[in-house]
Amino acid sequence: MSTALARGALVALLVLGLAACSVILIAPYDEITDWQLTNLHRKIGGILDALPGVIHEHAAEAFSSVRADVRTLTTRNRSRPLNDHTVAQLTVIAATWDRIEALVKLGPMSRGEVEVMRRTLDVEIRAALALEI
Repeated sequence: MSTALARGALVALLVLGLAACSVILIAPYDEITDWQLTNLHRKIGGILDALPGVIHEHAAEAFSSVRADVRTLTTRNRSRPLNDHTVAQLTVIAATWDRIEALVKLGPMSRGEVEVMRRTLDVEIRAALALEI
């Protein structure tokens, strides 16, 4: 009987010990990243509003500006521990932005094509924001 009692006490202590521990799997909320992602989303929206029918040389500066913003966000988040998920999501956003630029280099995009890209980026940016909230 004493073995069963000792085993029960050990299990109870183990459960209490585990309940007291907290395992952090992702980085804590970062207000600056949240703010920068929100501004990036707003900026991309404005660029996409003006993009239908535009040739690349008229949009090249906007593409470079967004690329620089994403690089800044990526650098910031690489320096924060437990932030691999946010960095991966920023990599996805950068790749989508590069694909949009490649399409514009082929010729002006229609409003419908731009809307597909907008929806894609909306989902990707919301996913990055969800990691920060």
